Amino acid sequence: MSSTFNGFRLVVATSDGNGNPTFIENDAPESRSIPGVADVAYLWRLEGDGTSPTKFGGPGRQGGVAPGGSTLKLIVIPPRSAGTAGTDVASLLHGATGGYENPAMHSTNSVDYQIVLSGRIDFVMPGNQRRTLSRGDILVDAGMPHAWENHYDEPCTYLSAAIGVAPD
Repeated sequence: MSSTFNGFRLVVATSDGNGNPTFIENDAPESRSIPGVADVAYLWRLEGDGTSPTKFGGPGRQGGVAPGGSTLKLIVIPPRSAGTAGTDVASLLHGATGGYENPAMHSTNSVDYQIVLSGRIDFVMPGNQRRTLSRGDILVDAGMPHAWENHYDEPCTYLSAAIGVAPD
């Protein structure tokens, strides 16, 4: 992983070709950095085609998540990056934009489980509805339009597990 993600390691427990428990080693995950917006490490990905002990996904990559699939990402948002990203946020997270007052507002076709590992961040929805999240807070986002705003003096690191859903 890049230096942004030092201190984090992905360990995968699975079975070998004979059904025996084993660990697999992974290369550094695919990552993306948009200066002043976020650094993202794409840790794991499961396509929306079913799972089994031998079919449970693989190393993550950029892109949206298909219905029934999932992604696991580690995200770092730099300090003092309060909604200044414009539409770069939508391209980073592969979300839909459209008609929101805040140009960083976007939504996804997923239910996202997010836990803040360090720092603080504001999760902002239309109408300036907001919650400040800090270390240990867990957010479940049901695909709502939102923006992330870090008004604070330290980066915010959070883990995001997204489960793809079919659009309404």
